Amino acid sequence: MNKLQQLTHAVMKDAADLGVVAIDLLSPLQQASPGAFLPDDYHLSDKGHRAVARAIYPLVVDKSGESS
Repeated sequence: MNKLQQLTHAVMKDAADLGVVAIDLLSPLQQASPGAFLPDDYHLSDKGHRAVARAIYPLVVDKSGESS
């Protein structure tokens, strides 16, 4: 496991221990790469935002009570 995966695992575990809903976005962002982030920056590009939106949409819709 690389350092980024270790950090992600630790954050997800801490969230679960605290009863906080967390979504692991590492895989969707890696799948959207290259191009998920702005050049020479850590901010998401349009492509990165779309990947995050697809990943969180099912949870947001489920928690809002809307049917999909």
